[in-house]
Amino acid sequence: MVQSQGYICHEHTDGITWLLNSPNESLAFILAEKGYDVWIANTRGTKYSLGHTSLSPNDPAYWEWTWDELMAYDVTASVKFVHDQTGQQKLHYVGHSLDIYWLGLHEFAPRGGAVAKLLEDICQKPGNNCSNLMSSFTVARKGTIAMYDYGNEDDNMNHYGQPTPPVYNMTKIPKDLPLFLSYGGKDLLSDVKDVKHLLGNLKDHDSDKLVVQNIKDYAHADFVFGIQANRDVYDPMMAFFRLHQR
Repeated sequence: MVQSQGYICHEHTDGITWLLNSPNESLAFILAEKGYDVWIANTRGTKYSLGHTSLSPNDPAYWEWTWDELMAYDVTASVKFVHDQTGQQKLHYVGHSLDIYWLGLHEFAPRGGAVAKLLEDICQKPGNNCSNLMSSFTVARKGTIAMYDYGNEDDNMNHYGQPTPPVYNMTKIPKDLPLFLSYGGKDLLSDVKDVKHLLGNLKDHDSDKLVVQNIKDYAHADFVFGIQANRDVYDPMMAFFRLHQR
């Protein structure tokens, strides 16, 4: 996430991801060198975000959350925290990976008993939030971007008042919200079909507020770890920020 004179970078894993490259290749350092106030958020349940008002990570109830809570509460709380600390009114948001899951997954389409057994084994290990993993799996399998599926109609009715999880309506993204979308031609987690699915929902977006960048030889991690990401992604992204700074 980024604020008018300060920026928050949010990753789906430990926020240190943004700092692992050399200073001239890591987005957090690059933004700081440009004079931005950088704020890095950690997803709940990762090394630097294990706190809770009443539960410990050893309690099974601690892990009973899904990406719906991340979106509804955590991102909002992060934005409010930075606002309260800085007094800034405007904010830019830089997201990678989990944030791209909203686009819908296509290539990650697990099939067969081997993958099902793997997911079952992972979910039996302590310290893993399998609701989030299974949300990704459900999106990949069904091709829709929806709230967490509790696996049966009765539980879905109890939580949502309907037998199936509500689908997120991407067309509700404000048409005048500045968006810089960059995707890679070799990304198997958020592939070209996924991005085109999102762009179809953004077809009425204000043309002067939307930039779409396709880097044909980029895979999923290249946007964070690529040694040329500074030139290929960060420079045009920062130019977009400056254009919409006011």
